Amino acid sequence: MAEVTQPSYMRLGKNVNAAIGKGLGVCAGVGVGEVVLPAAVTTDPLGVTIEDIPQGGHRSIQTGGKVMAKASAPIALHSRVQCGTDGRFATAVTNSAIWGRAMTPAAGADGLFELELWGPGRFIAP
Repeated sequence: MAEVTQPSYMRLGKNVNAAIGKGLGVCAGVGVGEVVLPAAVTTDPLGVTIEDIPQGGHRSIQTGGKVMAKASAPIALHSRVQCGTDGRFATAVTNSAIWGRAMTPAAGADGLFELELWGPGRFIAP
C-alpha cells in the first residue's frame, strides 16, 4: 500500500497571481493544480490557505474539516459563510456559494474564526 503523505482534505496549490495570504478562500485556477481568489461570491469553493502562498509558489490548501479563516466582517457563531473576491469570509447571503459554517464567531474585519468546510463543491444559500 502506498504511503499517504497528506490527509485527504489537504492539497497542494500553485499560485500564479499576486501573493495570497493565510486563512483566505481559494478556488481552482485554469491550469492543473493552480489556485486563485474567487471571481465572485458564487464561484465554486476549493479550500482555505493554511500558509501564505507567494506568487509562483506551491503551498498547502485545506479542503475539508476545520480551519482558521479570515473574516471581512463580524460573523456569528454557527452562521453559514460565503467568500468574497478578496478571499475573506462573511455571513452568507441569498444565492452565494456556502463554504461552510462558523464554529467560532469572528469579531470583525480580518478577525480569525474557526470554519468547518463543506467542500470542495458548491452549496447555494437559500
